[in-house]
Amino acid sequence: MPLTSVETSQANGQTKASLYAIVHAFLSECVAKANQSEFFGAHGDNACRYIVDDGNEERIAATLQDWAKGIVEGRCYELPLNGAGLKLNSKLTGTGDRPRLLMYVGGDQANLYPQFVAWANGRLFKLGLCRSWHSPKAS
Repeated sequence: MPLTSVETSQANGQTKASLYAIVHAFLSECVAKANQSEFFGAHGDNACRYIVDDGNEERIAATLQDWAKGIVEGRCYELPLNGAGLKLNSKLTGTGDRPRLLMYVGGDQANLYPQFVAWANGRLFKLGLCRSWHSPKAS
């Protein structure tokens, strides 16, 4: 049964600066989880390989900062986690200093990364940022 976003969530209703910190921390968690073998894809690849492929720590940090800022500012709507069909989708609603943000991980390759997708959407749901619970199927 789908679960809708929680109106009294931990993340929503925060200032943009606080929301940025939450989104940045989530993206950092994604990179860490994707490096664990139990979260590798069906072909043994990293779910966040688009971010971590070259292993350059400075570039990874800059990408996470840019993505978090873009999400909170409403400029980024679909980010390629694996460089192909696994996406981090976001939607910023509302105006002013306390916007609402809804996010989920899906895409036409979500079924190749079922453990990662389940973890990521579960984490987003706990943060109050997941618009609904998505199974590891393509969304």
